[in-house]
Amino acid sequence: MERKTILSLIGLVGIFVVSSCAAPPLMTQNKKDDSALLSRALNVAQEIETPHVKAAAIQDIALAHSSTGQYAQAAKVADTIEDPHLKAFTFFYIAVDARKNMRQEIAQEMIDASKASVESIDRKYIQAYMYILMGDHLESIYNKEGALKALSLAYEVAKPIEDERIKAYIIALIGQKYFDFGDKVKAGESISEAYEIAQSLDDDGARITIIDMIAFTLAADGQVDRAFEIIEEVRVSYTKAAGPDLITDLYLADNNYEKAVLTANKIENPYTRIFTLVRISFHALDHDKKDTALLILSRASEIAKSIEEKYIETLALNWSAKGFAKTGQFDKAVKIAQSIENEYNKDDALEQIAIRYAITGDFGRALKVIDSIEVVFYKTMASIEVTEVYLKSADKERAEGLINQAFEISKDIPDDLQRFKTLALIAPIYEELGQQEMALKIARSIEDDHLRNTAFFRMTSWHTQKREFSQAIELALIIEDPYYKASAFTQIAAR
Repeated sequence: MERKTILSLIGLVGIFVVSSCAAPPLMTQNKKDDSALLSRALNVAQEIETPHVKAAAIQDIALAHSSTGQYAQAAKVADTIEDPHLKAFTFFYIAVDARKNMRQEIAQEMIDASKASVESIDRKYIQAYMYILMGDHLESIYNKEGALKALSLAYEVAKPIEDERIKAYIIALIGQKYFDFGDKVKAGESISEAYEIAQSLDDDGARITIIDMIAFTLAADGQVDRAFEIIEEVRVSYTKAAGPDLITDLYLADNNYEKAVLTANKIENPYTRIFTLVRISFHALDHDKKDTALLILSRASEIAKSIEEKYIETLALNWSAKGFAKTGQFDKAVKIAQSIENEYNKDDALEQIAIRYAITGDFGRALKVIDSIEVVFYKTMASIEVTEVYLKSADKERAEGLINQAFEISKDIPDDLQRFKTLALIAPIYEELGQQEMALKIARSIEDDHLRNTAFFRMTSWHTQKREFSQAIELALIIEDPYYKASAFTQIAAR
């Protein structure tokens, strides 16, 4: 379809929106009617009061259309969003979908359709950011000229912004994008201007954010020494973390773990240093470098034990325990977890260890770890997670036994919100086990509106995944919250 044809259809959106007359059936001859489902979803979405939540629901509906190549319908749905910022986002999402399907001309058309919305945004910093995103999307479809023009528009919008912190951030981001797009001259100009503004800021938090961005761009250009020079200029040591953390990603992209670790060790804040080291170890593990991962984790563990501030030590040990569990070093993981004095952080780590045991097939040890958990909420959550592993391995008998245990334990959770959170996970498992009455009873007992509707949505999702659309629709109709109801209908249609 030609560009002018699709764009002209956007003006006909009133025809697409289902009117107040009787809604069409959602199932016809035992088959789901995707058009009727999406129409119902759009009608329900119009009832949502919170603008960004409403837009999220409509975005999903638009993407359900675009995922099947119905770009004209997707554009019409997107045009029903009132907030220009959120409307532009939706057109961008459709463009991404079109690009993935090798429909470059449709992607360009959707980006063009977003321009009027971006131009009408009142808040200048948001408008500038949206022009930057527009540049990203244009560059992704090989429209470099359009991408550079979008960055130029972003800069023009950013110049008059009075808040120097926001202005510097936006200009630094523009500099990053110029670098990504291959225009190093413009990148240098933007980064230099952002740096000058940052130097005049009294707010160290805002200053380090901008400096980190500039440092990352310099490092990406091979100017690593200069990157660390400007990071060292920041007066408050605990904020000097994001820059080195970002720079480690450059080395990880080349699987250069030695330089990634050296960079992480320059982070002054011990907790963030450990967090970065554990993250590096996970990357090594995911790339079949288990020995490297273990060496890095051992270093992180040593640092954690040396921290004097108790709260920071607790957080660091928690991360170390989870790291060893992921690498299969369970004895070390349990030992570190048991050394944590704060019971909540200790049991949070033990919960993750139990899950890792189950994933490796060692359910006996997983259950022993669950038994050692003292905080009822974490014991319940661990039982739920391990139950789900049982279900994935088609062991319904053990799954039923453990979820029954989890349900009983959950009754002793003192905090209402935490108890409702577990019930919102337990109810869908009973649904999956074929105990619909039990599932409905538990879901309906949840007094928190959000979590009750979350439970029903999860139950709907399970039937949708199994392609049991009749049951999915029945449950979707029970959902009270318009966002979850609209999302359920959309999900069924998209399956």
